[in-house]
Amino acid sequence: MIRPLEPEDTDTILEIWLRSSVAAHDFVPRSYWEGKLDEMRTRYLPDSRTFVYQDESAESVCGFVSLVENYVAALFVHPDRQGQGIGRRLLQWAAAQYPTLELSVYAENKRAVRFYLREGFEIRQEQTDANTGRKELHLLLRNKRY
Repeated sequence: MIRPLEPEDTDTILEIWLRSSVAAHDFVPRSYWEGKLDEMRTRYLPDSRTFVYQDESAESVCGFVSLVENYVAALFVHPDRQGQGIGRRLLQWAAAQYPTLELSVYAENKRAVRFYLREGFEIRQEQTDANTGRKELHLLLRNKRY
């Protein structure tokens, strides 16, 4: 089930974000992600509309998507639950809200890049992330597929 973020979900999604970020971005030091936790809690989450994927059988939150208008600011699934279609369901839900979606992803995060391209996103631009100095891809999904 996909539902809006509730205050009691915050610690869980921050844990998902940190664990997933560290696992997916081994090219960025863990300390970078740990240093962003407070900013995630106090700035990024409040500035976005966040929706969680709750596993009804386990009654636990195992993924989330954060949107700023049609920009996917975050899409993360707990590392233990990846590959089960949760990220795809969250993305489908987000795509149903807007005629286009945009996002940026590190080019070195090959798994995520393959996922987004498979879901119909197109690479629109390459850029360098000012915080990490790593190459990012700006992606666009248009013409609702879902």
